[in-house]
Amino acid sequence: MPAPDSDNDSKAWEIIEDFECSMSSQASNDDFDEVDLLKEKLKEVNLRAENAEAKLLKTELDLDRRSDELEVALSAKTLLQRQVLSLQCEVNELQVQLQDSLGSSFLHLVQANDIGSRQARRIALRENQKRLKRSIKKNQQHIIHQTKQVGKARKQLRHPINVPSRHSSTKRVQHRN
Repeated sequence: MPAPDSDNDSKAWEIIEDFECSMSSQASNDDFDEVDLLKEKLKEVNLRAENAEAKLLKTELDLDRRSDELEVALSAKTLLQRQVLSLQCEVNELQVQLQDSLGSSFLHLVQANDIGSRQARRIALRENQKRLKRSIKKNQQHIIHQTKQVGKARKQLRHPINVPSRHSSTKRVQHRN
């Protein structure tokens, strides 16, 4: 006879044993067959109960594992949130420093502009004068060139002796009467 797993199982076995004892004296073969069937059914029920307990234990272990994973995930989330807050604080501090730096840089720029504006104007004036002189020189050279071209053209108009033809490669000579 298998060892009982719980109080209910032990009571069931006691009932079966009592029944067997009381029936053994007056039992027939049919009664023993019925008792054997009941024993088989009880074994099946016990086996199903053991399977259910194993599944329950597996489920509990799975739930414990998932609970642990959830706790780890929550602690990681909390850690990440703290890091995000820390980074946001650093960003805010850097923005304040940047604004202070920009403000002081702008102030230095304005001051340097006031101090250096005279010098900058003098330098700009010198550069403009140089550009103007170069431009005037180029314009003068261009005017001289154009004047020479006009002189040549007038000379050709006064004495059109060797004027090339548009349609031929030979030169025509024009005579004035």
